[in-house]
Amino acid sequence: MSDRRNQLVALAAALAADFATRAGEHDRANSFPVENVDKMKAAGYTALVIPEKYGGLSADLEDFALCQEQLAQGCAATTIAINMHLFGIGSMVERATGRPQDELFFDAIARGRQILGGGISEPETGGDWGYFATRARRDGETYVLNGRKTFTSLSPVIDLFMVMTTIEGSNPPAAGTFV
Repeated sequence: MSDRRNQLVALAAALAADFATRAGEHDRANSFPVENVDKMKAAGYTALVIPEKYGGLSADLEDFALCQEQLAQGCAATTIAINMHLFGIGSMVERATGRPQDELFFDAIARGRQILGGGISEPETGGDWGYFATRARRDGETYVLNGRKTFTSLSPVIDLFMVMTTIEGSNPPAAGTFV
């Protein structure tokens, strides 16, 4: 393994060791491990997949998998929850085009230590990611969103809530993302 990868895995291992001290209690109490998310934010782990130029740790897909595997040794629930944030961010990093909006968004996540989450899938979609049951209707200069989501990973600690929608009145139908 490269020195960089070893450093990232060591970070995940250190976090896992700390999380392990509380994992059983959170399982028994059915409580959300807010302190684990706070520790990941402080360590920069919540920006694991964001490029360094935006304040992230620049993990590639293999780094990400190895780190998550290590983190799960301490608290599987925390690992699956942060996976939802990191997977979404990683997808955005892959599609980034260098627009100023990309820089602002990645900066908020990495340097601002923000958690992204939200209504990205819905029961009505049935796995068809082309159209979303949540609708966005233009109302002057703003949009009105209407839909429902029954479960959202990380909801107690989300800083930036993202919702995927179908834009009403668009022809052909278009998907929209609102943060």
